[in-house]
This record gives sequence, C-alpha cells and structure tokens, in this order.
Amino acid sequence: KQWYQRRVAITAGGQEQDSVGGRFDASQAFLGRLYNINVWDYALNSTDVAFLYETGFCGYGSTEADPIISYADLLAQDLSGATSVIDGPCIDLEDPSNGQVLRFPPQSQASTANFLQFSPDLGSEDFGEFSICTWFFKTYGDQSRYFLSYAVSGEHNAIILGEQATLGFWVNGAKMLTDILLEQQKWYHLCFTRGSDSGAVIYVDGAKVKEGDLAKGGLTKTGGVMNIGQEQDSMGGSYDASQAFAGSLYNLNMFNVKLTDDQVAQIYANGTFCEMVPDEMWESESVMIAYKDLFSLIPDGDVVFDSGETSWRHGAIHCQGTDLDEDAHKPDCWQTEEGRRYKDNSNLGYIVGDVDAAKAACYAYGKCKTLTCYMKNGEQRCDMLSTYEKQKKDNKKTSYTYRC
Repeated sequence: KQWYQRRVAITAGGQEQDSVGGRFDASQAFLGRLYNINVWDYALNSTDVAFLYETGFCGYGSTEADPIISYADLLAQDLSGATSVIDGPCIDLEDPSNGQVLRFPPQSQASTANFLQFSPDLGSEDFGEFSICTWFFKTYGDQSRYFLSYAVSGEHNAIILGEQATLGFWVNGAKMLTDILLEQQKWYHLCFTRGSDSGAVIYVDGAKVKEGDLAKGGLTKTGGVMNIGQEQDSMGGSYDASQAFAGSLYNLNMFNVKLTDDQVAQIYANGTFCEMVPDEMWESESVMIAYKDLFSLIPDGDVVFDSGETSWRHGAIHCQGTDLDEDAHKPDCWQTEEGRRYKDNSNLGYIVGDVDAAKAACYAYGKCKTLTCYMKNGEQRCDMLSTYEKQKKDNKKTSYTYRC
C-alpha cells in the first residue's frame, strides 16, 4: 500500500461521456492532477470522509470496507493520449510546489507557445521596491534569451530577467548588465533586487555580482501581465521564438521589498536546492508572488512541472530522493566514434554548445542514446538520437553513444 501512496497521477485530460465509452467534448476535458482516486459501492458517512482527509495527502487512512475500484486498479489500466502516471514524492499540502521543477523544452524545441502567463496581484499602488529570486538552469547555447517578463500598458519592458550576451536586469526600459554569461546544464541561484532610490543588485549563488542605479526614482505600475518563459513586446503577446527560454526554473518568488545581502544569503541557504522561502518572510508578508502560486497555474505548450526522479534526470535535485547513485549519469559510459554519424526519425532535437553539456542533456532526456556532433554556422551542434543502430561514415562528424 505504501508504494501506491507514493505515486502521483498527472492527468492531461479526463472526459465526460455523452455515450457509453465515447462522444467526448474537448471543451469539457479535464486539465490538472488527480491522486489516489477510489470508488466505493456505498455512501461514506461524514466520519469516514473526515478521517480520510485528516490522515493527509500521504496518509494511510482506510475505510471499514475496501473500495470496489482502488487507485491500484487505476494504475494498472492503459492510458490514452497525453495522460501519464509518474513516480514522485508525496506533496506537502501546505506547499505543493515543494520539489516541483518548472521545465521548458531545450533550445531546438523553443517556441512562442511555451510559457506560463498570468495577471499578478501586486497591490493597488505602483511600487519601487521588489526582489525576484529563483533557481535557474539553461539548455540553450545562444546568448540572448529571457525567462521572465512583466509588461504594463505603455511599457512592455517593465521588468525583464534573462541574458543579453550577459546576465541582465531590466526595469521600466532601463537595463543593467553583468559581465557573466551563465553556463549550460548547471544550476545557479539568481536574485534580482531593486529600490527606486537605493539602486539595484544582481546576485549569483548568494554573491553580489553587479550593483548600480536602475530607472532611479521610477515606479513600476501594477495591473500588468507576467510571463514566465517569454519576453513580451506588447502586453501579453508579441513573442519572439529566438528569445524564448529553454531550461528549468525552481522556487521562483517575488518579494515586495529590496532584499538585503543577508536575506539573499538566507534564501540561497548555501546552495540547499530544496530549501523553501524562510518562515519569517511569510510572517512579515514580504512574499508578493509565491512559487506555489505559479504551481497552481496550468502552463501553455510543452512546459511542465516535474518532480522526483523525472526532475532529477533533467539536472534538478531529487528533494525527497535517496539512493539514486545507481542510476546517475556516468560520463565514462560514453563511447567516442570519430568520423561516424547516426540517423533516425526520433526528432529529439539538438544541443548547441560543448560536448559535455550535450551529453548531460542527452542523458536527462531519457530517450536519447546517441549524439552526432558537427560544426554549423561557426557553432558546435549535437543532434540527439534515440538509437545507435543506423550509422554511416562522415569525416566531418563525431558521434557519442551511451552504452551502460
């Protein structure tokens, strides 16, 4: 029973039947998550219902009679379409976003269709102080992509976070750039803090890397649209695929104060990936937008929230995982085959950048077994393939196969 209690169903579509087993309507299809569904052949009384609830999301509450359809029965069924069941940790009801990584497709599949967009409640008055902190992991090799934008009427560059040749911070059309270009396939903790009169600061892994004036004296309007994954050139739209984010984010929170050095260090927590926002920041009502608020939204396109082993394979820490070394990426398992190329019809995409980053991305993908790398337009490009069965000689290419 404990094994089933640690499974989480991610349901892309449940249907309402207008005939037995058919006549579905897409406008009525369910979108969301379901867990531990059971069906009884009698009406549960209020005591039964209260007991099942009070034992918690991961509790082992039971009823006097077993259900006629159990969650274990559902897990044994074949699934249709994009519905799937994944292994994952039990969710903390107080913060269901704990361990859930927001993952975007890699650069080769970056698209204007991939984003999470909403109209945040930032209060009734324009604001001058704020901070945004997040864990950040990129899977793109070019130099100018953005992971967050906030646009208001008359100013679509109200807040932008991302890279434009180097890591940068934009407020009300003004920008502040560091001299740092972040590496691919590596987690960083980023914090961006700003006061209208006290200036702005950018932190990487708890350390201050840039500070200065940024739109000094100016206030940022409320009533705008926030987008995670796209840079808005008009409020709520006008995206550019070449600027779309590719990678993963975790524990992104916005605060209504300019965080101090000590507070940034406290949130970074010496690189403790799974540490959530400190309690005192909730108690002081400093959290403007919480990561759990983002988790409650349904992303567009191919953006997903991953947890457990799935997020771990894509480079994140498995926040409730143990004994994962047996399945870890083993660099020694890669075999180099110079003058060879592989080809299949899997269309897994490609990675632009160094070979080690491509190997990590291939392993994280799960389906990828082979890389064929070559130079194109002055950049190294590695195609990801699902097999190493079909190969040909090609002196301009080098392939790498994972054979463990």
